[in-house]
Amino acid sequence: MLWSALQSENLQRFSRTLPDGHEDIERLASMEQSEADKTRIVTDSNALLSAALQVHRGHPNAPTARLFSMIARGEVTLVVSTQTLYELADKLQTPRFGLPAQFILTFVDLIANAADIVAIRGLDMGCNEDPDDNMFIETAFNGRVEFLITYDGHLQTEQVRYDLAKRGCAVVTAGQFFAATSSARARIALQASLREMKQPK
Repeated sequence: MLWSALQSENLQRFSRTLPDGHEDIERLASMEQSEADKTRIVTDSNALLSAALQVHRGHPNAPTARLFSMIARGEVTLVVSTQTLYELADKLQTPRFGLPAQFILTFVDLIANAADIVAIRGLDMGCNEDPDDNMFIETAFNGRVEFLITYDGHLQTEQVRYDLAKRGCAVVTAGQFFAATSSARARIALQASLREMKQPK
């Protein structure tokens, strides 16, 4: 079970930021809200990598670690492709990060079990600066998400923002996501800005 995975030695510090008294995080998620009511998000693999590093280093208040907490609690729906999961697992094994193998397995397993996995075809979505990033845009399109959370400049261009805005999806950092979802007024303002976004020249 996911909750048991969170109790592993390497995620012990993070688990203390979650509420006590629940044996199964999936049961907790069902108690919080229905799937249809949850905010749907996509993150690139680097944002998830950042979350893993912050959790492992014991920084639960870092923006990406807070985002991971929301995913684990079932407060938002993370939408991913299998390609993202493979890329994430690969990056987590980079020797300079020094992440233990069991931590990597547990982290990726938790993400995979918590996420809504959608199929993508590897289409050219217009991210010419880094074609590998097209998969995150395609996932956002296919997954009908409200937010693409990234720190990658290739995914923050005016054209990418415009293309996703037409589908009601905002490109934001983790910190901007928390600000945009802090109140009903903030969400309304964000949606209005997406509708008013003009096509880049």
